[in-house]
Amino acid sequence: MSRITICASIPQIPVRSKFKPNIPKGYKPSLRSLCMGFTFLLLSLNCLVLNGANRYYVGKPNGKWSSTSSWSNVSGGSSGFSVPGTSDIAIFDGGGTNNCSIDMIVEVMGIVIDGAYSGTIVLSSGMTLSVLDTGFEQVGGTFDGTGGDILINGPFALTGGLFTSDGILDVGTLPSSAPPADIYMGFEDPVEPFEAPYYRPADPNGTGNGCLETTTWNQYYVRDVCI
Repeated sequence: MSRITICASIPQIPVRSKFKPNIPKGYKPSLRSLCMGFTFLLLSLNCLVLNGANRYYVGKPNGKWSSTSSWSNVSGGSSGFSVPGTSDIAIFDGGGTNNCSIDMIVEVMGIVIDGAYSGTIVLSSGMTLSVLDTGFEQVGGTFDGTGGDILINGPFALTGGLFTSDGILDVGTLPSSAPPADIYMGFEDPVEPFEAPYYRPADPNGTGNGCLETTTWNQYYVRDVCI
């Protein structure tokens, strides 16, 4: 097969030490020019917002979410990278298995807790965790969300590990095939205390104050439960 190579000829442009734009005296930009410039600026900002990154937890024992020393750009890599933001995905895997304290109000694009992660993530008292469109996925480890409210705009996929919450847990979508591995909503049914909370109807006489809200719910689960 023949190869076709396309080369572009770039003209040489003389460079002056001091650049002075040749703007006619009294020039006023047209409305069209201003609109085009503003549109270009918006598109540039949009690209910056969409350019999210993966942040891997590599914190020391009992590390804090808010510290740059807890985050790397690769699994098990050097710390010192920015704390996950609204366009980033926070990943917990085997590259850093120490516990993590969510000590600030957090809004991220997604959270992934890999099966190789063996630590505990604790949502500190009074804090709120907001997870956007990518959603929340947990395969291993322990997530203790008893300190505050958890708002998940995207999917909530819990296939392993332990997830607890006794505040508001607001979920966008849930799997429609099988129930999560282990989810504790902060209440117990005194009639069937040993069954997983998501299998049975909620009993208003149960203990705790768990709250679960979701827009799509499988028939195996109860719907929109607040105790």
